[in-house]
Amino acid sequence: MAIRVASVPLLIVIVMVMKSSVRSISPRGVALILASGALDMAANGCYLVAVRGDLLSIVAVVSAMYPVSTVLLAAGFDGERVHRSQLVGMAMGAAALTMVTLGRA
Repeated sequence: MAIRVASVPLLIVIVMVMKSSVRSISPRGVALILASGALDMAANGCYLVAVRGDLLSIVAVVSAMYPVSTVLLAAGFDGERVHRSQLVGMAMGAAALTMVTLGRA
């Protein structure tokens, strides 16, 4: 939370120094920015609840897989090609996550 409190004023200073016009952002862009911030805060909250709930073994594996979402988003939105080695790595990560989760039950 402290990072968010510090980052917002810093972002405001950067925008003021660059003399960018916030008005040039489309309404759709503003909606995407707000949704991104809300989802980021929700993810951080879920992470804290899970860590405090003694689920660190699962949380560590899930948080280590965050690059998978980047690869999938790049493939879906930018048309980036996913190489065979990346697919194998994602499949192995998903299998590891499944095994850790089932072993926890």
